[in-house]
Amino acid sequence: MSESNGEFTFDLTLIEVSVTLNGEQYTLREADGEAGAEYENARFKGAVIDEETGTVSTLPNIGDREATLVSLCLFDKDNNRVPEVTIRSWPARVVNPLAAKAREISGMEEGAEDVAALKRRLARANKRVKTAKNEPSATTGG
Repeated sequence: MSESNGEFTFDLTLIEVSVTLNGEQYTLREADGEAGAEYENARFKGAVIDEETGTVSTLPNIGDREATLVSLCLFDKDNNRVPEVTIRSWPARVVNPLAAKAREISGMEEGAEDVAALKRRLARANKRVKTAKNEPSATTGG
C-alpha cells in the first residue's frame, strides 16, 4: 500500500510463502477478507467484556486461534485449504511459527496499530484520566 495526497494505492495480489512439511509442498497465503473476518470472529468468540473498562476480561478457547488461522491460510499442492483437524494433529513447534507468519503477511500482528489509531487511543485514555480526576473519590469520602 502507498499513500500520496490522501489517496491510497493497493496491490491486490495476495502474499504467498512456500512451506515444506515432511517433503510435501504447501503455500501459506495472506488472509483474504473472508479469512480475516473468520479468524477475528474465532479470536473473540465467547469473549467477556468488562463493562467498566470496556476491555476484554475473559477470552476462552484462546488456544484455538493458531490452528484456525493456519487452516484459513495454508493450501496444499492442489490449492485446497488444509483442514483444521489436520493442523491440530501437528506439533505446536510447527503450528505456532506458521500462525505467526500468517499474521505477519496478513497484517494481523498482535498490537499492530498505525500511528493515527494509537493517537486516538491516547486521546480517549487522557480524556478518561481527566474525567476521573474531576470526580469525587470513593476513598476520600468526597
